[in-house]
Amino acid sequence: PGGLSVAVRLAELGQRCMVVEGRRRLAIDGSTPYGPFRRSFIVAIRDRGLQYLAEMGVRERVTEKGLQKGDTFVWRTANDPDARPTKSTVSRDSHDWVHASRDNVVSALLQRCDELNAASVAKHGNVLVEYRFGSRVANIVKVDCSQGPRYDLFLEDEGTSEPSLSCKVLIGADGVNSVVRQFMVNKLGPDVMRVECFTDPGKYKFVLMPEAKELSRAFHVFVSRAVGNIICLPYPDGTFTASFLPRPVLPADSGVERAWFQEATEATPERVAATVKFFGQHFPAMCAHINVEEFANSSLRFEAWEGRTYRCSRYHLDRVLLVGDSAHA
Repeated sequence: PGGLSVAVRLAELGQRCMVVEGRRRLAIDGSTPYGPFRRSFIVAIRDRGLQYLAEMGVRERVTEKGLQKGDTFVWRTANDPDARPTKSTVSRDSHDWVHASRDNVVSALLQRCDELNAASVAKHGNVLVEYRFGSRVANIVKVDCSQGPRYDLFLEDEGTSEPSLSCKVLIGADGVNSVVRQFMVNKLGPDVMRVECFTDPGKYKFVLMPEAKELSRAFHVFVSRAVGNIICLPYPDGTFTASFLPRPVLPADSGVERAWFQEATEATPERVAATVKFFGQHFPAMCAHINVEEFANSSLRFEAWEGRTYRCSRYHLDRVLLVGDSAHA
Protein backbone atom coordinates (compact mmCIF):
# COMPACT_ATOMS: atom_id res chain seq x y z
CA PRO A 1 0.00 0.00 0.00
CA GLY A 2 2.42 2.66 -1.21
CA GLY A 3 -0.18 5.41 -1.48
CA LEU A 4 -1.22 5.22 2.17
CA SER A 5 2.43 5.01 3.25
CA VAL A 6 3.16 8.25 1.40
CA ALA A 7 0.05 9.85 2.91
CA VAL A 8 1.26 9.02 6.43
CA ARG A 9 4.72 10.49 5.81
CA LEU A 10 3.27 13.67 4.28
CA ALA A 11 0.89 14.08 7.21
CA GLU A 12 3.79 13.67 9.65
CA LEU A 13 5.45 16.59 7.85
CA GLY A 14 2.27 18.65 8.19
CA GLN A 15 1.46 18.46 4.47
CA ARG A 16 -2.13 18.07 3.35
CA CYS A 17 -2.95 15.44 0.73
CA MET A 18 -5.83 13.57 -0.84
CA VAL A 19 -5.82 9.82 -1.47
CA VAL A 20 -7.76 8.98 -4.65
CA GLU A 21 -8.77 5.32 -4.48
CA GLY A 22 -10.51 3.40 -7.26
CA ARG A 23 -12.10 0.87 -4.91
CA ARG A 24 -15.18 1.88 -2.97
CA ARG A 25 -13.81 0.28 0.18
CA LEU A 26 -10.31 -0.48 1.32
CA ALA A 27 -9.52 -3.95 2.63
CA ILE A 28 -9.28 -3.58 6.41
CA ASP A 29 -10.24 -5.56 9.48
CA GLY A 30 -13.39 -3.63 10.44
CA SER A 31 -11.87 -1.63 13.30
CA THR A 32 -12.05 1.61 11.29
CA PRO A 33 -15.05 3.11 9.50
CA TYR A 34 -13.86 2.63 5.92
CA GLY A 35 -15.28 -0.84 5.27
CA PRO A 36 -15.46 -4.51 6.31
CA PHE A 37 -12.66 -7.05 6.44
CA ARG A 38 -11.79 -8.64 3.11
CA ARG A 39 -9.13 -11.30 2.75
CA SER A 40 -6.07 -10.23 0.81
CA PHE A 41 -2.70 -11.67 -0.03
CA ILE A 42 0.20 -12.10 2.35
CA VAL A 43 3.10 -9.67 2.03
CA ALA A 44 6.63 -10.40 3.25
CA ILE A 45 8.33 -7.47 5.03
CA ARG A 46 11.99 -7.56 5.97
CA ASP A 47 14.61 -5.28 7.54
CA ARG A 48 14.18 -2.01 5.65
CA GLY A 49 10.42 -2.38 5.37
CA LEU A 50 10.08 -2.99 9.10
CA GLN A 51 12.28 0.00 9.84
CA TYR A 52 10.05 2.11 7.61
CA LEU A 53 6.93 0.86 9.42
CA ALA A 54 8.58 1.69 12.75
CA GLU A 55 9.33 5.24 11.59
CA MET A 56 5.64 5.65 10.74
CA GLY A 57 4.62 4.27 14.15
CA VAL A 58 2.76 1.21 12.83
CA ARG A 59 5.27 -1.63 13.13
CA GLU A 60 3.73 -3.15 16.27
CA ARG A 61 0.23 -3.04 14.78
CA VAL A 62 1.41 -4.94 11.71
CA THR A 63 3.65 -7.49 13.41
CA GLU A 64 1.27 -8.41 16.22
CA LYS A 65 -1.08 -10.03 13.67
CA GLY A 66 1.60 -11.42 11.37
CA LEU A 67 3.87 -14.43 11.32
CA GLN A 68 7.23 -13.35 12.69
CA LYS A 69 10.74 -14.63 13.00
CA GLY A 70 10.63 -17.27 15.71
CA ASP A 71 7.10 -18.39 14.78
CA THR A 72 6.57 -21.71 13.04
CA PHE A 73 7.76 -21.12 9.50
CA VAL A 74 8.73 -24.13 7.44
CA TRP A 75 9.13 -25.33 3.91
CA ARG A 76 7.26 -28.51 3.15
CA THR A 77 8.07 -30.05 -0.20
CA ALA A 78 7.34 -33.75 0.28
CA ASN A 79 4.17 -35.32 -1.07
CA ASP A 80 4.25 -38.08 1.53
CA PRO A 81 1.46 -37.29 4.06
CA ASP A 82 3.67 -38.61 6.87
CA ALA A 83 6.79 -36.67 5.85
CA ARG A 84 8.11 -34.16 8.37
CA PRO A 85 8.27 -30.52 7.17
CA THR A 86 11.75 -29.00 6.91
CA LYS A 87 12.53 -25.75 8.71
CA SER A 88 13.41 -22.88 6.45
CA THR A 89 16.71 -21.08 7.00
CA VAL A 90 14.90 -17.77 6.67
CA SER A 91 13.56 -18.18 10.20
CA ARG A 92 17.09 -18.69 11.55
CA ASP A 93 19.07 -15.97 9.77
CA SER A 94 20.12 -12.57 11.09
CA HIS A 95 17.37 -10.64 9.34
CA ASP A 96 14.13 -9.49 10.91
CA TRP A 97 11.03 -10.32 8.91
CA VAL A 98 7.27 -10.68 9.18
CA HIS A 99 4.62 -12.17 6.92
CA ALA A 100 1.45 -10.12 7.28
CA SER A 101 -1.90 -9.90 5.56
CA ARG A 102 -2.07 -6.89 3.29
CA ASP A 103 -5.37 -6.08 5.01
CA ASN A 104 -3.54 -5.66 8.33
CA VAL A 105 -0.97 -3.31 6.79
CA VAL A 106 -3.71 -1.18 5.23
CA SER A 107 -5.65 -1.11 8.49
CA ALA A 108 -2.58 0.01 10.46
CA LEU A 109 -1.87 2.82 7.98
CA LEU A 110 -5.49 4.01 8.00
CA GLN A 111 -5.49 4.12 11.79
CA ARG A 112 -2.27 6.12 11.74
CA CYS A 113 -3.84 8.59 9.30
CA ASP A 114 -6.82 8.91 11.66
CA GLU A 115 -4.47 9.71 14.57
CA LEU A 116 -2.61 12.35 12.58
CA ASN A 117 -5.89 13.87 11.41
CA ALA A 118 -7.22 14.02 14.98
CA ALA A 119 -4.06 15.72 16.20
CA SER A 120 -4.20 18.25 13.36
CA VAL A 121 -7.87 19.05 14.01
CA ALA A 122 -7.16 19.59 17.69
CA LYS A 123 -4.21 21.88 16.97
CA HIS A 124 -5.07 23.60 13.67
CA GLY A 125 -8.73 22.85 12.98
CA ASN A 126 -8.18 20.91 9.74
CA VAL A 127 -7.47 17.37 8.61
CA LEU A 128 -4.29 16.44 6.77
CA VAL A 129 -5.35 13.30 4.89
CA GLU A 130 -8.58 13.19 2.90
CA TYR A 131 -9.96 10.29 0.86
CA ARG A 132 -11.93 9.99 -2.34
CA PHE A 133 -13.14 6.41 -2.78
CA GLY A 134 -14.66 4.86 -5.89
CA SER A 135 -12.77 7.28 -8.13
CA ARG A 136 -10.39 6.27 -10.88
CA VAL A 137 -8.24 8.77 -12.73
CA ALA A 138 -9.03 8.69 -16.46
CA ASN A 139 -6.82 11.53 -17.66
CA ILE A 140 -4.18 13.97 -16.40
CA VAL A 141 -3.48 17.42 -17.86
CA LYS A 142 -0.48 19.55 -16.94
CA VAL A 143 -1.14 23.28 -16.70
CA ASP A 144 1.84 25.66 -16.63
CA CYS A 145 1.37 28.42 -14.07
CA SER A 146 3.57 31.30 -12.91
CA GLN A 147 4.24 29.57 -9.58
CA GLY A 148 4.95 26.17 -11.10
CA PRO A 149 2.96 23.42 -12.83
CA ARG A 150 -0.51 22.33 -11.80
CA TYR A 151 -1.96 18.93 -12.55
CA ASP A 152 -5.66 18.59 -13.36
CA LEU A 153 -7.20 15.18 -12.79
CA PHE A 154 -10.25 13.97 -14.70
CA LEU A 155 -12.04 11.06 -13.02
CA GLU A 156 -13.92 8.25 -14.75
CA ASP A 157 -17.05 8.65 -12.64
CA GLU A 158 -17.36 12.39 -13.34
CA GLY A 159 -17.53 12.43 -17.15
CA THR A 160 -17.27 16.23 -17.39
CA SER A 161 -15.01 18.56 -19.35
CA GLU A 162 -13.89 20.23 -16.12
CA PRO A 163 -11.21 18.65 -13.91
CA SER A 164 -12.46 16.92 -10.78
CA LEU A 165 -9.30 17.61 -8.79
CA SER A 166 -6.18 19.74 -9.11
CA CYS A 167 -2.85 19.46 -7.32
CA LYS A 168 0.65 20.91 -7.26
CA VAL A 169 2.35 17.56 -6.62
CA LEU A 170 1.10 14.26 -8.05
CA ILE A 171 2.32 10.95 -6.61
CA GLY A 172 1.30 7.87 -8.57
CA ALA A 173 0.85 4.77 -6.42
CA ASP A 174 -1.74 3.39 -8.83
CA GLY A 175 -0.27 -0.02 -9.48
CA VAL A 176 0.97 -1.96 -12.43
CA ASN A 177 -1.48 -0.38 -14.91
CA SER A 178 -0.58 3.12 -13.75
CA VAL A 179 -2.34 6.06 -15.39
CA VAL A 180 0.25 8.40 -13.86
CA ARG A 181 3.07 6.41 -15.47
CA GLN A 182 1.33 6.61 -18.86
CA PHE A 183 1.03 10.38 -18.42
CA MET A 184 4.80 10.55 -17.91
CA VAL A 185 5.42 8.42 -21.00
CA ASN A 186 3.18 10.68 -23.07
CA LYS A 187 5.03 13.77 -21.87
CA LEU A 188 8.58 12.46 -22.19
CA GLY A 189 8.17 10.13 -25.14
CA PRO A 190 8.93 6.38 -25.17
CA ASP A 191 12.63 6.97 -25.97
CA VAL A 192 13.18 8.96 -22.78
CA MET A 193 10.69 7.22 -20.49
CA ARG A 194 11.13 3.53 -21.23
CA VAL A 195 8.76 0.97 -19.71
CA GLU A 196 9.85 -2.63 -20.11
CA CYS A 197 7.27 -5.39 -19.77
CA PHE A 198 8.09 -9.09 -19.55
CA THR A 199 5.34 -11.70 -19.61
CA ASP A 200 6.13 -14.70 -17.43
CA PRO A 201 5.48 -18.12 -18.97
CA GLY A 202 2.22 -19.84 -18.12
CA LYS A 203 -0.63 -18.81 -15.83
CA TYR A 204 -1.43 -19.52 -12.20
CA LYS A 205 -4.39 -19.40 -9.84
CA PHE A 206 -4.93 -18.21 -6.27
CA VAL A 207 -7.31 -20.49 -4.38
CA LEU A 208 -8.52 -20.05 -0.79
CA MET A 209 -8.07 -23.09 1.47
CA PRO A 210 -10.52 -22.58 4.38
CA GLU A 211 -10.29 -26.16 5.64
CA ALA A 212 -6.51 -26.29 6.08
CA LYS A 213 -6.19 -25.54 9.79
CA GLU A 214 -4.50 -28.85 10.56
CA LEU A 215 -1.48 -27.65 8.63
CA SER A 216 0.78 -25.60 10.88
CA ARG A 217 1.06 -21.83 10.58
CA ALA A 218 3.76 -22.38 8.01
CA PHE A 219 4.71 -21.80 4.41
CA HIS A 220 4.10 -25.04 2.50
CA VAL A 221 5.35 -25.95 -0.97
CA PHE A 222 3.80 -29.13 -2.36
CA VAL A 223 5.77 -30.37 -5.35
CA SER A 224 4.76 -32.80 -8.04
CA ARG A 225 7.39 -33.35 -10.70
CA ALA A 226 4.67 -34.55 -13.03
CA VAL A 227 2.10 -31.73 -12.79
CA GLY A 228 3.59 -28.68 -11.03
CA ASN A 229 3.70 -26.92 -7.64
CA ILE A 230 1.18 -25.65 -5.10
CA ILE A 231 2.49 -22.86 -2.85
CA CYS A 232 0.44 -22.27 0.31
CA LEU A 233 0.75 -18.94 2.15
CA PRO A 234 -0.50 -18.99 5.76
CA TYR A 235 -2.78 -16.57 7.56
CA PRO A 236 -2.76 -16.19 11.36
CA ASP A 237 -6.23 -17.76 11.57
CA GLY A 238 -4.90 -21.03 10.14
CA THR A 239 -6.28 -20.69 6.61
CA PHE A 240 -4.19 -20.45 3.46
CA THR A 241 -4.08 -18.92 0.03
CA ALA A 242 -2.80 -21.52 -2.41
CA SER A 243 -1.14 -20.70 -5.72
CA PHE A 244 -1.25 -23.54 -8.24
CA LEU A 245 1.38 -23.38 -10.97
CA PRO A 246 0.75 -26.24 -13.42
CA ARG A 247 3.46 -27.49 -15.74
CA PRO A 248 3.22 -26.56 -19.45
CA VAL A 249 2.17 -30.11 -20.33
CA LEU A 250 0.21 -32.38 -18.01
CA PRO A 251 0.55 -36.17 -18.30
CA ALA A 252 -1.86 -37.77 -20.75
CA ASP A 253 -3.18 -40.07 -18.01
CA SER A 254 -3.81 -37.26 -15.49
CA GLY A 255 -7.51 -37.20 -16.34
CA VAL A 256 -7.67 -33.41 -16.61
CA GLU A 257 -6.79 -30.81 -19.23
CA ARG A 258 -4.33 -28.02 -18.55
CA ALA A 259 -6.90 -25.62 -20.00
CA TRP A 260 -8.95 -26.17 -16.83
CA PHE A 261 -6.27 -24.27 -14.94
CA GLN A 262 -5.58 -21.70 -17.67
CA GLU A 263 -8.89 -19.87 -17.34
CA ALA A 264 -12.01 -19.92 -15.20
CA THR A 265 -13.84 -23.15 -16.05
CA GLU A 266 -17.38 -24.38 -15.36
CA ALA A 267 -17.26 -26.68 -12.35
CA THR A 268 -19.44 -29.52 -13.65
CA PRO A 269 -19.77 -32.64 -11.48
CA GLU A 270 -17.63 -34.61 -13.96
CA ARG A 271 -14.85 -32.00 -13.93
CA VAL A 272 -14.93 -31.68 -10.15
CA ALA A 273 -14.65 -35.46 -9.74
CA ALA A 274 -11.73 -35.61 -12.18
CA THR A 275 -10.01 -32.68 -10.45
CA VAL A 276 -10.46 -34.23 -6.99
CA LYS A 277 -8.82 -37.41 -8.29
CA PHE A 278 -6.06 -35.33 -9.92
CA PHE A 279 -5.11 -33.48 -6.70
CA GLY A 280 -5.47 -36.61 -4.58
CA GLN A 281 -3.09 -38.50 -6.85
CA HIS A 282 -0.43 -35.83 -7.24
CA PHE A 283 -0.68 -33.88 -3.94
CA PRO A 284 -1.66 -36.43 -1.27
CA ALA A 285 0.12 -34.57 1.56
CA MET A 286 -2.00 -31.49 0.95
CA CYS A 287 -5.24 -33.38 0.41
CA ALA A 288 -4.84 -35.16 3.74
CA HIS A 289 -5.59 -31.85 5.49
CA ILE A 290 -8.20 -30.08 3.34
CA ASN A 291 -11.67 -30.43 1.88
CA VAL A 292 -10.48 -31.64 -1.53
CA GLU A 293 -13.83 -31.25 -3.28
CA GLU A 294 -14.13 -27.63 -2.19
CA PHE A 295 -10.55 -26.99 -3.28
CA ALA A 296 -11.25 -28.61 -6.66
CA ASN A 297 -14.34 -26.44 -7.13
CA SER A 298 -12.37 -23.31 -6.36
CA SER A 299 -9.47 -24.25 -8.62
CA LEU A 300 -11.88 -24.58 -11.54
CA ARG A 301 -13.96 -21.47 -10.91
CA PHE A 302 -11.21 -19.00 -10.03
CA GLU A 303 -9.80 -16.72 -12.70
CA ALA A 304 -6.30 -17.52 -13.94
CA TRP A 305 -3.60 -14.87 -13.56
CA GLU A 306 -0.81 -14.00 -15.94
CA GLY A 307 2.47 -12.99 -14.38
CA ARG A 308 4.18 -9.86 -15.72
CA THR A 309 7.20 -7.80 -14.72
CA TYR A 310 7.36 -4.03 -15.31
CA ARG A 311 10.43 -1.80 -15.08
CA CYS A 312 10.67 1.94 -15.68
CA SER A 313 13.77 3.87 -16.74
CA ARG A 314 12.86 6.80 -14.49
CA TYR A 315 10.42 7.49 -11.66
CA HIS A 316 9.79 11.25 -11.72
CA LEU A 317 8.97 14.20 -13.97
CA ASP A 318 8.78 17.77 -12.62
CA ARG A 319 6.38 17.40 -9.67
CA VAL A 320 5.15 13.92 -10.64
CA LEU A 321 6.52 10.86 -8.86
CA LEU A 322 5.94 7.11 -9.19
CA VAL A 323 6.09 4.82 -6.15
CA GLY A 324 5.47 1.12 -5.59
CA ASP A 325 4.15 -1.13 -8.34
CA SER A 326 3.58 1.78 -10.72
CA ALA A 327 7.37 2.15 -10.94
CA HIS A 328 8.55 -1.45 -10.71
CA ALA A 329 6.31 -4.50 -10.34
